[in-house]
Amino acid sequence: MHIRPATARDIPRLTDITTTSLVDDKTYDYMWPHRHEYPEDNVFWWQLKIERHLYDKKAVFLVVETDPEDEKAGGTDKATGPASVVISYIIWERIGCNKDARKRFAEKNTWLNVFDSTVAQMRTWSVDKKYQRRDGDPARLKALDEASDEVRKEYFSDLTDWWSLELLVTDRNYRRRGAASRLVRWGMNQADIEGLACGVEASVMGALLYTALGFRKLVTWCVRVPGDDDELVYDVMRREPWGLVLR
Repeated sequence: MHIRPATARDIPRLTDITTTSLVDDKTYDYMWPHRHEYPEDNVFWWQLKIERHLYDKKAVFLVVETDPEDEKAGGTDKATGPASVVISYIIWERIGCNKDARKRFAEKNTWLNVFDSTVAQMRTWSVDKKYQRRDGDPARLKALDEASDEVRKEYFSDLTDWWSLELLVTDRNYRRRGAASRLVRWGMNQADIEGLACGVEASVMGALLYTALGFRKLVTWCVRVPGDDDELVYDVMRREPWGLVLR
């Protein structure tokens, strides 16, 4: 298997991985409690979200893909099946605007990417104006956005530049094969090269992986909407650059 940048032709597969492999993630259930009633909404809006991230100049969108010679490439007949299969993906956001960040943004921000990004944002804006999303809970989503803002102010405001792990998803049929670890380590290595910290708001499942890779839990955060019996608990985690870790 190998890591490569995500492309537009990956969007259907990435959407499928997301909507089928996060079913045991409490965060996903909390955000989208009506996804079983409106599966078409869940799929459609995730396609839009993935497309926006794909063209965001601040986002590094990577996938792990099996190699053609991999005997377990999707479990399909090599003669008729796909040559390779995307089994995991990650979205890192490079926050800040120092020299390294500006160089990275400029390399991605070609005129075609600007065009695609604008179209993706306009498409989402238009859809949101015409249709009401039915699979989610608006109050919970608003509370989560507010919680993320508070977390960044409280635990990352001392950083002018850092790497934020926004989303990590692995096909359920390919878990525990090292794909997710590779993707996380990629971002950790980039952060170490730049001498920067990494941060993540981790689900219960994700926290185990991040701890094993050297992230430290700062606090357990609880999100709860007044009048709602359900709540969401997650860990705010941070990893300092390798040089600081050794001190």
